[in-house]
Amino acid sequence: MTPAHRRALDLPKSSRLGNTEEEIIPAAGSYHDISPRRMVHCPALPLFQKASHAPGKPWSPPGSAPAETADQRERCCPSVRASTHQLGEPRTFEIPVVYGGEHGPDLGETARFLGVTEAEVVRLHSAAPLVMRCYGSPGGAPMLDGPAFGLPIPRRSSPRPHVAAGSVAVAGRQAVVSARPAPGGWAVIGRTPLILVDPASEQISAYRPGDLFVFRAIDADRWDDFDGRSLLPVGGDPHG
Repeated sequence: MTPAHRRALDLPKSSRLGNTEEEIIPAAGSYHDISPRRMVHCPALPLFQKASHAPGKPWSPPGSAPAETADQRERCCPSVRASTHQLGEPRTFEIPVVYGGEHGPDLGETARFLGVTEAEVVRLHSAAPLVMRCYGSPGGAPMLDGPAFGLPIPRRSSPRPHVAAGSVAVAGRQAVVSARPAPGGWAVIGRTPLILVDPASEQISAYRPGDLFVFRAIDADRWDDFDGRSLLPVGGDPHG
């Protein structure tokens, strides 16, 4: 465990896991401040919404105060304010994905849960850009708004001990692309051959909260066309 992670565990309970938005917001700022390279920050509250809540809207627990305005949120947490103001205009990232088969072992189960074909799951997942809300686990994975499936996707009853880097997964009303190999319980519906993060680089990843992710289905025989290439925004400038 790194010193930064130890400091995170030593934070007051209300800073680690809040039940109201007044508690949740400082949690995001504190985590941003103690994280290595200041990589993990979450200026967008929708990550903290309940899976059953409408995507893109902050969740207010029963009995809590009304959702705060953007100005109130910024006054509450200076580090969130600084992060938000430095984000700039959103960029678009195009993700080639091999859906199903060995790369997407949960595609069939996801389709059965939704009562649609596997092809329809792929169509829905790739139909519209998904907004990145936050860096997540493992290793700087982009946490995204989920596709318009109509129903929140349940997690697996038994998590996998190993999920490969590049795995494209969904759970609740959110989506993610695994940046590094790690255990996971989300439904894996595909995988991209692109490399998302480079821990040896000063800029670990090219993406940031607010960016848009567009998924594009490719055939398995095109894997080698993209294998080993780094994920860059459309246009190629990671600093745009």
